[in-house]
Amino acid sequence: SLRNSLRSTKNILGANVLNNAFNAAYPIGDGKAMCAVDHPIDGGSFGNKFVNAADLSVAALENMIIQIQQTPMVSGMLAQIMPKKMVIPPQQQFVASVVMNSKRIPGNANNDINPLYESNYIPQGYVVNQYLTSPQSWFVITDCPHGLKHYQRTPVETDTYVDFPTDNIMAKAGERYSFGVSDWRAIFGSAIA
Repeated sequence: SLRNSLRSTKNILGANVLNNAFNAAYPIGDGKAMCAVDHPIDGGSFGNKFVNAADLSVAALENMIIQIQQTPMVSGMLAQIMPKKMVIPPQQQFVASVVMNSKRIPGNANNDINPLYESNYIPQGYVVNQYLTSPQSWFVITDCPHGLKHYQRTPVETDTYVDFPTDNIMAKAGERYSFGVSDWRAIFGSAIA
């Protein structure tokens, strides 16, 4: 039971990086929210979220992929990052399945191919994270090196003993870790209220 509690707590804390991604009260190193429209770069700014949030769809995901591919480094030079995986809440899993797995563009009578299916733009597909709190926000993780961080300082340690006066079994468990982000280019998101 303690291991399950630790696992749940770790999942909640890990998901909070995404749950707080659009919240300016949780800034990253550049002073902006992890997903913002105005991360500072030389000569201006660039965003890793849409100016106008968009529901998950073929068109929205295509626009996010293009935005990812045009992302600059701080110097303004092209960062050369690509999308890797989409992270969605449970409420979006069926939409994501239609968007990613349809051979033709969903809801389109023109019989156009679905480039997201044909060309494998999101090579690791999508993953459902049950701990995301927004039912409509969605994210795309990129191949940006050293972006999202998880440090495991101390692995799970458990211990039990019998309390001599009461014969109760005492159990304890603990671990040390942290979650964060070093580079906003590691994740792009669309915040739907």
